[in-house]
Amino acid sequence: MLRSLVSTPSARFRSGLAVGKFAPPHRGHQLLIDTALAECDDVTVLCYSKPDFPNMPSALRAEWLRLLHPRAHVFVPADPPPDDADGPTHRVFVRDWLAAHGIVVDVVYTSEEYGAEFSRVLGVPHRCVDQAREIVPVSGTAVRQDPGAQRRFMDPVVFRAALPHLPRSNLPETMRAVLRTDGGITVARVPVPTLAPGEVLVRVVVAGVCRTDVAAARGPFRAQMVLGHEASGWVAATGEGVDRGLMGAVVAIDPRVGGGFLGVDRNGAYAEFVAVGADRVVRLPPSLPWRKGAYVEPVAAALAIAAALDPGERTLVLGSGRIARLLCRVLEARGFASVTAATQVSADADFGAVVACDPGGDALLVAAGAARPGGTVVVRRRPGEAPQPEVSGGRQVRVVEYGDFAEAAAMLSRGLAVDDMLGEVHTFEAADRALDCPEEKKVYLAPDPECVD
Repeated sequence: MLRSLVSTPSARFRSGLAVGKFAPPHRGHQLLIDTALAECDDVTVLCYSKPDFPNMPSALRAEWLRLLHPRAHVFVPADPPPDDADGPTHRVFVRDWLAAHGIVVDVVYTSEEYGAEFSRVLGVPHRCVDQAREIVPVSGTAVRQDPGAQRRFMDPVVFRAALPHLPRSNLPETMRAVLRTDGGITVARVPVPTLAPGEVLVRVVVAGVCRTDVAAARGPFRAQMVLGHEASGWVAATGEGVDRGLMGAVVAIDPRVGGGFLGVDRNGAYAEFVAVGADRVVRLPPSLPWRKGAYVEPVAAALAIAAALDPGERTLVLGSGRIARLLCRVLEARGFASVTAATQVSADADFGAVVACDPGGDALLVAAGAARPGGTVVVRRRPGEAPQPEVSGGRQVRVVEYGDFAEAAAMLSRGLAVDDMLGEVHTFEAADRALDCPEEKKVYLAPDPECVD
């Protein structure tokens, strides 16, 4: 990601060195180490602080560095000098540690004023990288003071892993949100939600756009509402009675709230923050990208359809586009042996089960016509839709909503193939355009698209 910012090396070195707290590792640190890796055959990184950070000790920060830079050799020296020791003490400590471990370096990399003195003590050249913080304008102190505000300066995987270990950001009084008003779609500042007992405040990183959101945005106006319901983010605050251990957890949202639905009956997730019940969030692993986290909701919908089907039946997935493709992959992952995907059906179609993926029109009747007498037709009910009518011929109609969100998250974590279904991330200000995008790929809205992977 940052390698494009690394200048072409003017010299080639055998072994480089970088030393720091890396608390936590941010993109400035990445630039420093990436520069060393581009110019050296071998790079040693020393990570230490004393006293250590209790919520993210040096060993944990070293693991994050190894995740970011697998080619670098990352060490945590034992018994380092205190952070407030003078510069010469630290330089001599590093020199002696290298000698004791048989490591010889021929260049040292820093972004600090002490670099020149460090190189003199080690007797090697100094390579100064972005000391003015012009390329990556951030510091570890700034990240620790407000990690949420500085998240664009951290790799998303490390940010998600570090969240439970970072200090809590101060919550603002207002936030940006995408609203449906009687005049259309607008972006406005609105109050950050106040938590009721049992609720959590999720800081939204990205939220998907689907037909439900389009219907809420373009359909008859009912009330001013923050739109959006498919989202991932992290828990920024907890209400009364909620386990504080949820603070900092990376989560996806189940949009069913209080007998209603986010973005339809209650303010939704096209906002910097959204309040939901603590039982409406599902934890995600740090390795799962933000867009896939927000895709838990469509996978949970596909799981509801799978649960209504018999894996032993010949099954027809009737429909086109991303939703039908996702369902086929979920059914395959669930062990369905005979699944056919089609956009049209022949007059002699005789399937044991048919799923109607495309809403509206005579889709249900077409699906019923493809099912044998006594077969099953499955449709998914969307918020605000009327119950599906009965069909003739003894065919059973099953109307479903959602499967298990934790199972959906687990399927994505295990590698359910969805990358080709995930599309562009737009700013809130581009919501009107995003809502009109075709369904071929999932389109997203985000408070800050640069933070989304």
